[in-house]
Amino acid sequence: MNNIIKRIGALAISFILLMPILTISTNANESIEMKGEKSFTTEKEAIDYIETLKKYNIELNQNKEDKLRYVLNVTGPSKVTKENEWVLDSTKEFTEQVFNTLDEANQAKDSYVSTEEKVYDLYIEKQNSKEMGTLSTTQHETKEDALAEVELIKQDLIQQGFDPSTFVVSDCMEQTVESIESTTEEFVYTGKVESNGSKEEAFNVEVVAQGKLPVLVIKQATYAILWTPNSINSTLFEKLKTLFINNDPSLSNSVKEWYQISGYGNHDLRDDENQFGIYTFVQTANGVKFICPADKISHLSYGTYKTIETTSSKTLYSYEIQYALPTYVLKGNVKTYRKDTLTSYIVKWEYTSKKSTDVQTGIVSNVKFDVMLSIVSLLGMTYILKKKKK
Repeated sequence: MNNIIKRIGALAISFILLMPILTISTNANESIEMKGEKSFTTEKEAIDYIETLKKYNIELNQNKEDKLRYVLNVTGPSKVTKENEWVLDSTKEFTEQVFNTLDEANQAKDSYVSTEEKVYDLYIEKQNSKEMGTLSTTQHETKEDALAEVELIKQDLIQQGFDPSTFVVSDCMEQTVESIESTTEEFVYTGKVESNGSKEEAFNVEVVAQGKLPVLVIKQATYAILWTPNSINSTLFEKLKTLFINNDPSLSNSVKEWYQISGYGNHDLRDDENQFGIYTFVQTANGVKFICPADKISHLSYGTYKTIETTSSKTLYSYEIQYALPTYVLKGNVKTYRKDTLTSYIVKWEYTSKKSTDVQTGIVSNVKFDVMLSIVSLLGMTYILKKKKK
């Protein structure tokens, strides 16, 4: 018996000495890695889903270099029946609506309000329409400047949200324009006609302008009235006034006040003092015919004037840019629901990870071996104590 105890003791001592080298873990680390729950309308779909989970579990454990292993735990399928539930009856495509602006499209979208029986799943899609917008550059003296403005217009259109792939730039447009470099006036005094002052007769004179503009001065009492076919500015009025004064001394000596009128037709200048009358100017092929009562004019001075302009020409360049105008299309689906008894099959699942007992040379997971190791260690310690007593 003592020999047996001696052998067991020696074995126990060997195990105790080897403990620093041989590492034993009898409890595996275990944690839940993934879990979930899914509902199915048929039992077959639920069973097929479970098979899919099992296949995935096998794939998780294949070709693994670490010691983690995954275990699948499944509950179900569990049949669940609910009364008076909303179930999908039909899904129909929404009839598309096209709008010119995003605001209009959003307003239309907001007008469709979903209920329990009808659900609108709508969205807005921006598209390019067939209608094109057009912008033009200003006219430039060089093509380079015109092209530079084209690029600026493009960038502005892009910032506004227009599609650059639709931009079309025209060929360069050229226009020759004339500009006035200088202006000179040519004035010619022609003469004058005296009135006989008769109340019974009309004063009738035709002034020949010879391709120039006629200008007339009606002298009456101490007043002078300057007439031109078209309205003139104050500068030209003063120049014409000076022309007549220099050539007709009576206009400078006895005239206290000057007036200016323009245009063909009748000019009714009758006044309270009965000095003036109705003065008529009729355009003719060669100039103008002047008519008035003879007692309402002292004499008529007349002449012509012409504005001479020196011009130059230059070519200006410009471009047109066309771009597709956007449209906003409201589209989507409309789902209708009805009340019904709803049967579903619930599958609950989870994947747990387990780390196997780690031994330096392999995996130890035998419980009997763990118990044996404990007994041998106990006997070894008993042998050591008995030997010390002796």
